[in-house]
Parts: sequence; C-alpha cells; structure tokens
Amino acid sequence: MKKQITRILALILCAVMILGMVPMIAHAADDSRIITNMEELKAVLNEVDPPEGGYRLIVESDEPFVLTESVEIPWGFWLQPFTPMIIPEGVCLTVLDSFHIYSEVTVYGEVNAPKYSYVWIGGDFGGCLKVAEGAKADINYIHVDAPIGMELSEVIQGIDLTEYSFYEESGEDMYSWFLTKKGAEEEPEAVPGDMTGDEVVDDSDVAHLLWHTLFPNEYEVSGEADFNGDGAIDDADVAYLLWHTLFPDAYPL
Repeated sequence: MKKQITRILALILCAVMILGMVPMIAHAADDSRIITNMEELKAVLNEVDPPEGGYRLIVESDEPFVLTESVEIPWGFWLQPFTPMIIPEGVCLTVLDSFHIYSEVTVYGEVNAPKYSYVWIGGDFGGCLKVAEGAKADINYIHVDAPIGMELSEVIQGIDLTEYSFYEESGEDMYSWFLTKKGAEEEPEAVPGDMTGDEVVDDSDVAHLLWHTLFPNEYEVSGEADFNGDGAIDDADVAYLLWHTLFPDAYPL
C-alpha cells in the first residue's frame, strides 16, 4: 500500500511540476527564433530587441544554411546552428556574444562532415570567422582552406588557437588546416539521472522520464533509467528520480 501511495504521489508531483513548466516553455519561445535562410536572419536582427537573458537564433533547415553576405551577430543574440551552415569565400561571420554549434558549420565547400561541431573557412579569396573579445564560441572542429600566403590569423580571429591540435595540407594554390579542440574527441562522463543530456539532474529530468514512460519513442532518455533494477522503466523509476532530486543522500543513483 505504501508503495502505491508513493507512486501516486510521485506522479501527482510530476504532473504539477510539468504544468508549472508550461509558462516557462511559453516564455522561452518568446526568447528564440528558428532561422531557415539569410533573409529571416536579417529580419530578426533588424526587428528584435534582445531581452536581458539573451535571444537564441536557432539555425535549422532541411538544406544547408548559406550566408550570402557578411553579417555581424550583435550582443544579446546567441547563434546556435543545428544544421550545416555554409559561409562562402569573401564572406565574414562576426559574433559579438555567443556561438554554440550543435552540428557542423561549413565555411565554403561541400557539406561532407560528420554531425558534430564543425567550421569550414576558406575559398579562393578567403572567408573569415571573427569572435569578439569576451564572446563565447563553442567550436570543436575547424577546417580552414585559404590561398597560399594567407595566414591562419587572418581567417580566424578571437579564438585561442593554442586550445587546438593541428593537421596541415598544402595544394597547388591552397593551404588547408584541420583543427581539433583538445579533448573534443573524449566521451563525456555520463551523469547518473541525467535524462536530457545537459549534465544536470533536476526536475526537467523527472518530467522527461515521466513523458518517456508514456511516449518512449518521442521522449528518448540519454542515460540509465532503471533505478530500481527490475528490468523495466516505469513510474517507480520516475518516483525514485523525483525523490533523488529532493533528497539526494537518501535516494542515491
């Protein structure tokens, strides 16, 4: 009986918690915009006054995103590509605040990179990526193609290149650098109870796990979720994760 009461209480608490998150989700929608082409990007930069907490520019489309002209992403805007981004030769991308890549970003060339943080800079006349002082750039892999005689420092500005390992190739007219951020290929250590992959265990993980028990195909979990070891992921595991967020010492993972 006690076990059933615990499960019912956990589900009620989860339901209340999820309902309480709805206004937050709605508010978050007001602080972001999905961008699919250059015209939409320019329109947002001209029309939106970013709030104090920042405004996310989520680049996401079925086809690679092509920057057809140089652009400066002002302070207060967080550029977050989830899709390949092509920056052709002679075009510069300048970031004043935050640049976090969720998939590859290609600067000139064919999109043939795996799905990880990626920048390809180059072209016959050279493209460029500029990150302002104090801005944040989360880029694991950078491929630079530049004409012979052009220095790497002319192509990439504002990024600490000592954080990267190098592989170089030279051609007849072009020179290529392949940069990998040190430690980028290391698999991050899994955090027990982290269902969403953000390396934090909180009420959002409890809510995600609850949705997973109802709609497992739509709400996949990124870590181990069978906390009681009975071979099933159900409301008992949701209850345990909830109690862990409230009393982590009494309910260890």
